[in-house]
Amino acid sequence: MEPPGFTLWALLFLAVLALAVAGSREPDVVVVGAGCGGLATAYEASRAGAEVTVVDLASVFGGHAVVSEGGLSFPGTPLQASLGVRDSPDQMYEDMVRMGGDADEGWVRLYVDRSIPEVYDWLVSLGVRFDALDRITGNTVARFHKNPQRGFGVVEPVYRACLRSGRVSFVWNTRVTRLLVEQGRVVGVEGRNERTGERLELRGDSVVLATGGFQSNLDLVRRYWPADLPVPPRLMVGSGVNSTGSGLELAAQAGGASRRLDHQWNYPRGIPDPRYPGTDRGLSLNNVRYPWVNQGGRRFVKERGSDTVLRALLEQPGSRAFLVFDEEGKADFNVAGTDWADRAKIERLILGNPEITLRASSLADLATKAGLPVAELQLTIDRWNQLVLDGEDLDFGRFSRKAGTFEGPGLYSPRSVRRAPFYAVAVYPITRKSMGGLVIDRQCRVLSTVGEPIPGLYAVGEVTGFGGINGKASIEGTFIAPSMLQGRLVGRALAASRRQRPSAPSAPELPRPRDVSGQGKGIACSTCHALEKLTASSRPGYWHFERVHRRVLRDELGCVTCHAEMTPFQPGRHTIDREAQIAACAYCHLARRAE
Repeated sequence: MEPPGFTLWALLFLAVLALAVAGSREPDVVVVGAGCGGLATAYEASRAGAEVTVVDLASVFGGHAVVSEGGLSFPGTPLQASLGVRDSPDQMYEDMVRMGGDADEGWVRLYVDRSIPEVYDWLVSLGVRFDALDRITGNTVARFHKNPQRGFGVVEPVYRACLRSGRVSFVWNTRVTRLLVEQGRVVGVEGRNERTGERLELRGDSVVLATGGFQSNLDLVRRYWPADLPVPPRLMVGSGVNSTGSGLELAAQAGGASRRLDHQWNYPRGIPDPRYPGTDRGLSLNNVRYPWVNQGGRRFVKERGSDTVLRALLEQPGSRAFLVFDEEGKADFNVAGTDWADRAKIERLILGNPEITLRASSLADLATKAGLPVAELQLTIDRWNQLVLDGEDLDFGRFSRKAGTFEGPGLYSPRSVRRAPFYAVAVYPITRKSMGGLVIDRQCRVLSTVGEPIPGLYAVGEVTGFGGINGKASIEGTFIAPSMLQGRLVGRALAASRRQRPSAPSAPELPRPRDVSGQGKGIACSTCHALEKLTASSRPGYWHFERVHRRVLRDELGCVTCHAEMTPFQPGRHTIDREAQIAACAYCHLARRAE
């Protein structure tokens, strides 16, 4: 008769043995970065039979894309047709080339011709639901496709598909420090675990850089600041936490070339991020219903748009302006990012924060607090209110009822400023996306400084400036989708060219933990995990852990809320189920409440 627990421990032993054998195998493809481009690469390569290892500096998937607005631009989709919008690849091509100025026309053509089957249809097949359209500046029609879960809703299904593929493994909290090059070919990477300091070496047939841009590296941003724009005294950082240009440095080690690093898509709507006090981390406002005034208390621009508004803002004293709104306008105050979907969070951390939002019972008092001329601000707001009432912006052409631009989707229709109390929020330029980067060809091979492909080295997404698809200015919605298109194309190609190897034994499926969701907050995990101590100060490699667990402490959430799959505690199998944990992301990214 078997002793109690023999079957479980035998299964555990076989699982560990199988995983050890699989872990000792070299992957076919090493992907550096678990953002939208890296995940698309990994999924497509795995679907075609390749073994893939994804290395990421964070402990979570998604990069910058997962916290973005998640809007994607496509030409001629079923959603457009259902809403009566007539569009075509040729029309979108013309818009992108005109808006970009010096866009890479080959990548533009490839994207507009293949984005629907390769990205739109593919995402829909993975469960993404596009339910609304917007017409962004530079577009001749509405083609900016939205989904109700924003960036999280676009990236999460691809990550889930990777986990389910059985051929994609992830190495988290690891900084890739060097490319391994032998006889002129890139054959792998070296890295270091940010938490433990442990060294890593991974070898494979090819390496794909999907490390994102460099817009969170202010030194690089300022070094390559566009020569035709004034340099602001204060610049908010609004890109992904790890978008520091690491991929540019790695490729340079192997002789990779970069270009057009002055092609930066920065926004004019930055405000300080209250989660990073004393730093330049920022958030991007989504609200353009209300007037902006400069240091003189006067309007200076039509408020809506990116490139023209940014230039106008940079030309103002201090490169700063104030968004002015009233009590009713608080409901319209929004910032970009899935982690700001919670209205209570905006109210608590931004609108109720006197370091960011000024509040006064009268416009005169508001002007005094903001350091603006009282009379000028009053005249400006009176003028604005009259223009809104008349339905015609005679000063800057921001809206026109006659031209049909007074009412608009989303947060675009103008609103008057009449009901006290009144509010003012200072806005600054904020970094966002890199539109220059590594030089690649149509096969996403990284090119050397003499224009030759570097054997074994590929790159996708923002580290390449999206292949130069946007030129100097974007029609928006052309960042995530081109990254995914590049990832799918290169993943498919690399899988087709991989070496044939014997299959690794698969791990036996272990018994699933029982459902403990009804046990509420009763799991005593604090015996081993003292969260207050672990989150008291910042440690390398723990930024996401610290952020989410500080919220856990603040909201007094039970461990079961996010880690039900790990209970009841059983030695030897007390590990995170990555797919099960995706559900926990909804608490922050989709503003769902814990039960």
